[in-house]
Amino acid sequence: MLIDISPGRHILMLEFVDTPIVYYSKLISLASYLGIIVLVISTKKTKGHK
Repeated sequence: MLIDISPGRHILMLEFVDTPIVYYSKLISLASYLGIIVLVISTKKTKGHK
């Protein structure tokens, strides 16, 4: 990233924000983790009742 700034004193504030693809990727990852946790818990419950 290049930014042209004229000579002199300046205050430059930058902010990192997620792009839409990063945001939705995080949501998919979270849903996957929650799904794995649900599967592990449900598998342990069914094995315990045998």
